Amino acid sequence: MPDNDQQLVDQQIRYYRQRAPEYDEWFHRQGRYDHGPDHTRLWQQEIAVVRAALDGLKPAGRILELACGTGLWTQQLARYDGALTAIDASPEVLALNRARVRSAAVRYRQYDIFAWEPDEPYDFVFFGFWLSHVPLSRFAAFWDLLRAAVAPGGTVFLVDNRFHADSSARNHLSDPGRVTQRRELNDGRAFEIVKVFHEPEELAARLEGRTMAELPADCRPRSPARAARLVRRLPDDRQLLHLRQCVARPLTGRALEKSGGRSQKKAGGFRHRSERLKPKARG
Repeated sequence: MPDNDQQLVDQQIRYYRQRAPEYDEWFHRQGRYDHGPDHTRLWQQEIAVVRAALDGLKPAGRILELACGTGLWTQQLARYDGALTAIDASPEVLALNRARVRSAAVRYRQYDIFAWEPDEPYDFVFFGFWLSHVPLSRFAAFWDLLRAAVAPGGTVFLVDNRFHADSSARNHLSDPGRVTQRRELNDGRAFEIVKVFHEPEELAARLEGRTMAELPADCRPRSPARAARLVRRLPDDRQLLHLRQCVARPLTGRALEKSGGRSQKKAGGFRHRSERLKPKARG
């Protein structure tokens, strides 16, 4: 792994540690992230769509949240019938998360996700706005890590940005052609972080190569064109992308269970994906 990737990841961790007290301003579209009432209303509608999709899956069992941040999604995950583990590299956001969620049932762990190894298999894995911060050089290794972390028949659910001019602060200039972006804190300090705005067709192809190829035949895309259709591009004034949900055979060899979740028909500021993965055989 190139040294400059690790340096970039280290700078990204420093950025999110320093940004912890102001992170929620982005999520709530406050201050520099306020792009007007219409934008905020659409964003809130998009959040509601994703939360409803997450509720619809009824997560249970051993639940894992990667890059849990200040607890904006941990709150919801903690309500489900399961044992929740929340992981983040920043002690500052973990402290804010604990204060927000206030649940002794949540197990918090501080790890750089790229250095973390699963300590048990998980039935449901969630990460919000994290995949875009994974360097492309580590994309395959990250999905290998997920495959090792997910129990047979388990589910992975993610939500992330697609590129939109108003997805960040008014003084942030995002370039969808770059895999790093310059980000500033409220006090003007600047950092270079990983921010990959995955195009729908490209992301579908990447995930088809990493995960869908191991799904049952009736869940796999049969061609690159079919793979691209699994990630639907929505109108340009929206930012949310939904991806099809698939379910993989448990390792017991039982018949394929049909997924009850379906892609939502409306969308806006980010993408979400829910997919069952078949873990690698362990030697």
